[in-house]
Amino acid sequence: MWSTWEPAAIAARECSIKGVFMREMFFVLFGACCFFEDIKRRSISLRLFVPFIAVGAGFFISGLSGELHAGGAQASEALISAALSFPLPAVLFLISLITREAIGLGDCLFFFAAALYLSPEENLELFLLSLGAASVGGLFISARALCRGERAAKRRMPFLAFVFPVYLIVLSGRIAG
Repeated sequence: MWSTWEPAAIAARECSIKGVFMREMFFVLFGACCFFEDIKRRSISLRLFVPFIAVGAGFFISGLSGELHAGGAQASEALISAALSFPLPAVLFLISLITREAIGLGDCLFFFAAALYLSPEENLELFLLSLGAASVGGLFISARALCRGERAAKRRMPFLAFVFPVYLIVLSGRIAG
């Protein structure tokens, strides 16, 4: 095994850091695009997902193949992680079908794409924290509507408008910590 100071080990570490940075930057760009489109139109164009899902699939496959090439315990952990990446978007999609898109299809596709960029734990954390932020936002919007004498019960909120700021907070915490 290489020493951590040998040139090959240093180059491998730098390549890994650059790959993680590139993956994070693409996901931030994707999140920003979804954020602005969801606020502006209250829906996400399917054309927006195609390039980001393609790039995410490239990151996902290259990361998985690297882990499988390493063999041993890393390979089995990588396969388990890959299998656990997609139940969250699948459950969201089922809820969307059952509730006639109370959770929009764009939200489901966003978390499918997020599963290509993030680990299953990070994706679940992002969803749960975003759900909490959306709940607080919904309470604020409802209280404001009640104060104005408006009806807020049937009002729809863009969920991805809460996901992107939450992701930026989580990402800044990971960078700082």
